[in-house]
Amino acid sequence: MKRFAVDWLEDALDELADAWSTAENRDAVNLAVDAIDEKLAESPIEFSDRMSEGLYFFTEPPLRIAFTVDKALRTVKVVGLKMLPSERPG
Repeated sequence: MKRFAVDWLEDALDELADAWSTAENRDAVNLAVDAIDEKLAESPIEFSDRMSEGLYFFTEPPLRIAFTVDKALRTVKVVGLKMLPSERPG
């Protein structure tokens, strides 16, 4: 099966840079991005939830991304990203 091409739009890359620069655990952010790219390239709809018509979200802690999919062109465009709040004990 042909994989999807994953493209991060400039705004999403800026949000990623901000998230990485302020992250308590930058390694976790790096691992999340690698997992996001891999899962979106393999099967973007399978690993996501629909936000609205044509817009999906996917969570790979500590990140949540928003993206679109063009099935005909087999492309995924990451359009936004946010850092999830840290879970801290009590």
